[in-house]
Amino acid sequence: MKLRQVAETLGFQEMAGLTLGYGIYLVQGRWDNTLLCHELRHVQQYERKGGISSFMGEYLQQVLTHGYYSAPLEVDARAHEHLAR
Repeated sequence: MKLRQVAETLGFQEMAGLTLGYGIYLVQGRWDNTLLCHELRHVQQYERKGGISSFMGEYLQQVLTHGYYSAPLEVDARAHEHLAR
């Protein structure tokens, strides 16, 4: 399966940001402070899980089980978006 198909299947096709450890990647023209707060929460989640391997294993399992929008780590990150306001 092509990467694009996998992304669409998992619900990542509209992704505006990606966090990998301490690296935050934002789509040019699509980010704002709300998205930045969301991605910074993912940085904190990486730290709590002990790094990329632990976080990504749990994160991907949640996305496969619950779907992207309902994955608990995503729900938690969205709950911290209000800090931008």
